[in-house]
Amino acid sequence: MDRTGPVAGEYTAHSRHGERAVSDPDRLAHFLTLGMTKAIHDYRMIAPGDRVAVGVSAGKDSLALVALLRRWQRYAPFPYTLRALHFPVTASGPAPVPEGLAAWLERLGVPLVVLASPAGMEWPLTCYRCAQLRRRVLLEGAYLQGCGKLALAHHADDLAATTLVNLIKHGRLDTMAPLRRYRQVTVIRPFAYTEEREIARYARAAALPVQPTDCPLAGGTDRARAKELLRLALGISRQARINLVRAALQARYPSVRG
Repeated sequence: MDRTGPVAGEYTAHSRHGERAVSDPDRLAHFLTLGMTKAIHDYRMIAPGDRVAVGVSAGKDSLALVALLRRWQRYAPFPYTLRALHFPVTASGPAPVPEGLAAWLERLGVPLVVLASPAGMEWPLTCYRCAQLRRRVLLEGAYLQGCGKLALAHHADDLAATTLVNLIKHGRLDTMAPLRRYRQVTVIRPFAYTEEREIARYARAAALPVQPTDCPLAGGTDRARAKELLRLALGISRQARINLVRAALQARYPSVRG
């Protein structure tokens, strides 16, 4: 990838417009949408007439993603529809739907579908099995809702951390795919170029109804530990995140010049 896109830090409200942009949700949304739109364009994530399901928890990343995809509907050069899918489980078992989530999505104008756990599940789950279950249920839910795309809120920090995990554990330069086709549904990651800190700024400024995670395994995953390594790497070079994401995506998609 070259250095013309948001992976190179170009579309960060903090760096380009100072403290005013950091506290203004509309300005933050504008610049986050620029980076998101570039990822959508580079990987052709959304096409005219697509029905897009968004995997929504009560975390800052997924709430920001559904809000910005809803915002982009007003400016996109083609129509598409959105609906939110929520799967209320943790590794310990089923959980309640977060308070205020349904009302917030209703105000946003995005329908909410709450997905049920498959029958016969045995709890608790390991983190790996929980992630597999969540992905399977979201993919099936998207398909049953007639959605050909499933948008997940993994961001550039997740991609960089996954690159580190793959390098350290498997000796392989690879990361999450910004776009991956399954049998009936294509998974897209519109935040592939977006830094987590920018999402956090927007979530605070826009007063998104973020709820703390109650997952007992949160913070103990390989990716969470790799994010600690990423923080150390950023102390060596501010380009560490950018370089990890760029290298992994260029290896996976040599024809994409993001």
